[in-house]
Amino acid sequence: MQQGRGLPQGGNLRNQQNRNRNGAQQDDDKEKNRIDVAEQPILDDDEEIPDSLLNPRWKIQRTTPITYDDLNQNPSDLQRPENMKQQVEYNDTLGLYVIGSKIGQQWIAAPIMMTPEEYLNWSTTQQMRKFFRTKNDEIYQAKGKEKFDFTDMHFDLGPAEKIFGPGGVRIKTQGTAELKFGATLKNIDNPSLPVRNRKTTTMDFDEKINLSVNGKVGDKVNMNLNYNTDATFDFDAQNMKLKYDGKEDEIIRLVEGGNVSFPSNSSLVRGASSLFGLRTDWQFGKLSLQTVVSQKKSSSKSVGSKGGVQLTPYEIDVADYEENRHFFLSQYFRDRYDAGMKTLPNLTTGVKINRVELWVTNKTGTTTNTRNIIALTDLGENSKISNPRWTASGAQVPSNQSNTEYGSLVNQYGDARNIDQTSTVLDGIPGFVGGSDYEKLQSARLLTSSEYSVNTALGYISLKTALQTDQVLAVAFEYTYGGQTYQVGEFASDITDVQQALYVKALKNTSNNPSQGNWDLMMKNVYYLASSVEKDKFRLDVKFQSDTAGVYLTYIPEPQVKSEMLIKVLGADRLDNNMKAHSNGRFDYVEGYTVQNGRVFFPAAEPFGEYLYRYLTAKGVSAEKAAGYAFTELYDSTKTIAKQIAEKDKFVLVGQYRGSAANVISLGAYNVPRGSVVVTAGGVTLTEGSDYSVDYNAGEVTILNQSILDAGTAVNVSLESNTDYGQMRKTMVGVNWAYDFSKNFQLSGTLQHLYEQALTTKVGMGSEPLNNTIWGLNINWKKESQWLTNMLDKIPLLHLTQPSQISFTGEFAQLIAGQSHGTQDNASYIDDFENTESEIDVSTATSWTMSSVPSLFSESRDKTGLTSGFNRSQMSWYTIDPLFTCRSSSL
Repeated sequence: MQQGRGLPQGGNLRNQQNRNRNGAQQDDDKEKNRIDVAEQPILDDDEEIPDSLLNPRWKIQRTTPITYDDLNQNPSDLQRPENMKQQVEYNDTLGLYVIGSKIGQQWIAAPIMMTPEEYLNWSTTQQMRKFFRTKNDEIYQAKGKEKFDFTDMHFDLGPAEKIFGPGGVRIKTQGTAELKFGATLKNIDNPSLPVRNRKTTTMDFDEKINLSVNGKVGDKVNMNLNYNTDATFDFDAQNMKLKYDGKEDEIIRLVEGGNVSFPSNSSLVRGASSLFGLRTDWQFGKLSLQTVVSQKKSSSKSVGSKGGVQLTPYEIDVADYEENRHFFLSQYFRDRYDAGMKTLPNLTTGVKINRVELWVTNKTGTTTNTRNIIALTDLGENSKISNPRWTASGAQVPSNQSNTEYGSLVNQYGDARNIDQTSTVLDGIPGFVGGSDYEKLQSARLLTSSEYSVNTALGYISLKTALQTDQVLAVAFEYTYGGQTYQVGEFASDITDVQQALYVKALKNTSNNPSQGNWDLMMKNVYYLASSVEKDKFRLDVKFQSDTAGVYLTYIPEPQVKSEMLIKVLGADRLDNNMKAHSNGRFDYVEGYTVQNGRVFFPAAEPFGEYLYRYLTAKGVSAEKAAGYAFTELYDSTKTIAKQIAEKDKFVLVGQYRGSAANVISLGAYNVPRGSVVVTAGGVTLTEGSDYSVDYNAGEVTILNQSILDAGTAVNVSLESNTDYGQMRKTMVGVNWAYDFSKNFQLSGTLQHLYEQALTTKVGMGSEPLNNTIWGLNINWKKESQWLTNMLDKIPLLHLTQPSQISFTGEFAQLIAGQSHGTQDNASYIDDFENTESEIDVSTATSWTMSSVPSLFSESRDKTGLTSGFNRSQMSWYTIDPLFTCRSSSL
């Protein structure tokens, strides 16, 4: 910016200012003499017409500015000549901004002067006008030239904007779509098939769509649509909502269709979040009304805790033990397990496991830490040898020399270590059967120490992951007992040649059944509760279902033992809270022994079988009655068979526990609908985000307000769960109303009806469909009182100025249970024998296979010869083609 160049100085400046004043005076004179054309009368033809150039209706912009208004240029004004420029300069002598018109370097008239404040205001106004002119021009230039975009479509409503509001119709689409095309050609050269069936062509078509559509009609109607073919749950695959928002002064305030919610203004009558139907909100003066007609997709439930302690109840049938996960290392440790647990808490067994290597069937395809192994069932056994070919020898403790099996195989059948010849060599030994007496595994996988745990004193292992039914588990271990070290099986370091198979002990064979010699090595006294269990608040009781009493009892209904609780009878209550040998009526919680990693270990290998039988007979109960209580089939039969023995399967484990996270409440549900969780502490509704947070996917509530935990206040969580979605069709109809008598007094109510329709006309007891109605009334009153504040202010040490508030809230609710409909004779079935019937077509030859000899027959012992089939019955049948029986047949 130039400073003062070409500007008159000193007296010239005063002359210039005088000229400005004179010019202004002349303008005033002209203004007085100006003729208003609008006020002129109609002239005759001979009268003189006034000069419009001298007295114009609209002013023409001056070439040289005199006032501030002359600096503005209207769109209708003539353009300035190209050689004339409007220039702004700052005169540092005067401290003023000089604005005027120049041709070249010469001012053509006296410029206008502004102070810095005036210039700042003027330049700001000019910049804002320029900005809005530019934006308006861009919109004008682009209007009608927009390209059609499928992902963001926009249409004008025209006159319909009076109904739906401004904004037009706008549809936004987001998402992905993936299509896979393919073909599968098969050519089966099978002479038994017709020629046309040997070559088949099938199309392989797969689609993945994740689509989200948002549509708006004006500013009142909104539509959302979500569609995902890869959704984890069916109720997440499609989500649709159509919404109409009315204005504040309209009767219809809200209309929603699709996935809607129906909140309730009562703490006694809960609303619902996962609904699919129609919801409307109305406003009639002081009366507001909400209605809904929908199908309900969720079920309501509640969980609670106290002092941040969530007590989770459980009930476990004793037949539901954790199988294929916990194993004794040998029969020796199983036989001494009961005696060892009786020495708790100071366990004294004299045994210490020093080293363990576990091998399992390799199903992961890994090639590292693998070896060929031969798992022997009787290896290391002395007192219980399943194959009579081997005899006990040496010490009674487990070792490779406990019987003659290991020595015979090493010395006489050395070629068996070659895995390709193992079956040929070992099957040649009379009475030595593969799958029962031994298992051959190629590339068996060595488990890492993080995949299992070992109880070094009691001699059992616990796997972090349960075995599959066809997996083999084998072990080699070393231990110290009585100052001596013993070894069972061969470690990988003992045989460095990786081509040579290792002899190890089989803990589980491919076919694990009671006829196997190592069946008893699988522990059947372990029950899973949770991933983590704390000693505090833990409770476990054993109950027996009495046929005579018709209820569960905590004791055996026999005069000799009815005064003793079952938990004590089973040897699980020997210690008090100080770990002294004194019963206290509670399960002995000894970390690492009776409870470990959320699992309960009973202190007897067969607590409900042999142990219970021996205890009852020792107390004077007859052997016949004791046998009726003892569930021995649980341990000498498979779990499936044991559960079918209803007269014995009468024991259950009941109790409660709490997890390790004190401020986390598990909801027992996953993918909880957002907004459906309501948390109350002592009857007061908490605020999400400040008092608690919710993980809706994992189904967990975390209490954030530490004062609630410290006070030990009971916390209750109400929610809706989608877990049982699709099991039963539910229809819900509801009405909420509220009448505001004033801003301080409100009366409201709710009415809801829930109807369920069973999937079948026959429903089991406890699964009857609902047909219930619930209604409630609420009253809320509040008032500010300065009088109460003044009264309380008189109390010493208190200084109160703000008005006090008195509030009253009352609620009432009633549930009206109705009779379910849609079931046959409105009856509930204890057991439906008709539906358990199934038909088998015996005429289909391919459905028949040769069965094995039942284990109770003596012929089943022969697993290699032909004698097992000598007494097998034969069946023969045929089907006569209708061709031969038709009357019109010529045959």
